[in-house]
Amino acid sequence: MNLFQSGSIKQSISIKIIVLLISLFMFYDAFAKTVVNKTGSGAIDWSNGVIYAVGYGPVPENLRGKAKGKLFARRVAIVDAYRNLAETTEGVKVTSETTVVDSMKRSRVIKTKVSALIKGAQVVSEKFAGGMFSVKLALPISGRFMKTIIPRETFKKLIRVNQFSQNRYNIPWEKLLNILPISSAHADINTIPDIDFYNKTERETVKKLIKWLDPMSNQSAGIEKLKATVQHYEQKTVYTGIILDASHLVDFEMATVPMLKTNDGKLIYPNPQTSYDNVVKHRLVSYDFDLKDATENPRVALHPMVIKADSLYKSKLSDIIISDDDAKLISSIASANQNLNKARVMIIVAE
Repeated sequence: MNLFQSGSIKQSISIKIIVLLISLFMFYDAFAKTVVNKTGSGAIDWSNGVIYAVGYGPVPENLRGKAKGKLFARRVAIVDAYRNLAETTEGVKVTSETTVVDSMKRSRVIKTKVSALIKGAQVVSEKFAGGMFSVKLALPISGRFMKTIIPRETFKKLIRVNQFSQNRYNIPWEKLLNILPISSAHADINTIPDIDFYNKTERETVKKLIKWLDPMSNQSAGIEKLKATVQHYEQKTVYTGIILDASHLVDFEMATVPMLKTNDGKLIYPNPQTSYDNVVKHRLVSYDFDLKDATENPRVALHPMVIKADSLYKSKLSDIIISDDDAKLISSIASANQNLNKARVMIIVAE
């Protein structure tokens, strides 16, 4: 196989992937309304992560009815589509403070790479009717585009500043001392007070106590109560994703890298544990209009944690604030942290 044949096969596979992506978008759209920002002859599909644009080319009067006329119109439509795709792509928000065109102005490397990606965008549909040729182009946000506008070093700088951390914990020693006596082997388990865990450290401390006291407890009702509580806590806190409900924040602006923060501006997501490779592959977040649709989205299904957004952070319209209690809750649950690490996050936005 020569290099030309190899390149043709790769291009064919790439086209098929793009067409499949658009087909999936159309199939999903039949059941759930996608989040799309329209911009002239282009649009950003934030739900599926696709930038697309349409170009038009009329058949010249002197070439109407001739084969050359259709070919000429197609060439014009393609040029128009690529120009529209460039304009739409440059307007994509990267963070609250930057757009793609800002990044292109700051870095010649980024400018060159973005231009190359636009030129490499695939034609996903063509139509000829009434003397007018139309061409649609599509450029996925995930993958090479994401890697270009947010290089690894840039991502590291974003997550290096003012990180939220949960260091405090409060073991309810009084309750523990009331339920732990080894002599209470025959106590009625229903009379033992409930105990709650508010973070991972509390749970792990109690588990160590159980491991230490269990051999001496002679099946103490207090120990059995603690075991049951730990088991219940671990079962109820296995989440498959995180949904941030910002549907009431009408000024929120979608971006490729929105930020999740506390009231005092400490960064919760993304964080140093968030996998850059997963962000590139899947995008940092996806967006939806409807909470029910989001809970069924494969990105976060089947049992996502739903967090209500409090407000936007100052004038940064792509940065969401959640309460300190919710921030502590997320940081205390292992599965929630894993979801942040793997970019299994969705944001519900206002229609």
